[in-house]
Amino acid sequence: MTQQITNQNEKKHNEEANIPCKIQALDPWDLSLKPFLSEPAPLQCTENVDLFYVQENGILVINASVEKANGVKVSDWKCYYSKITRGLGDSNVIFSGKIEFKYTCLVESQLFRITCFNHTAKSVAIVYGMAFFNPYWVANKLDDIDDETEYKPSVILIGIDSLSRSNAIRSLPKSLQ
Repeated sequence: MTQQITNQNEKKHNEEANIPCKIQALDPWDLSLKPFLSEPAPLQCTENVDLFYVQENGILVINASVEKANGVKVSDWKCYYSKITRGLGDSNVIFSGKIEFKYTCLVESQLFRITCFNHTAKSVAIVYGMAFFNPYWVANKLDDIDDETEYKPSVILIGIDSLSRSNAIRSLPKSLQ
């Protein structure tokens, strides 16, 4: 008899183990959650402006107002830039040799890294390091397209965006003339 009760309990336990959990639907507007909600503090935005920037003609220049506001003197530093090129994979990034510059220079690369060292201190220390994107440099012109290979396929991208007629009339009046 006890064997039968034990077998029935095991059977009932096994059946309950196969029943999935039933999670009740939660109401996000339930008043019991109100003590856990709070109004976030307003964001304190700072104006972090880079010490260097690229002008529309592709010239790298020092931002004099940032230099003055931060109390730094870039003329006391030795600054270099290195071109960044990507090899055949994401883990194959190549940095060119360091090219020293003073106040302004033309950087003939879309990606480059600036590193500045302070030589006035007792020891040489990196005081600035940042990677930059130069949107104004076009390295591959249309007449420099390479032949297609297994590793360099010829790819043409076409972007199509829909625009309603009424929105086009409002947004693109010169195009419709």
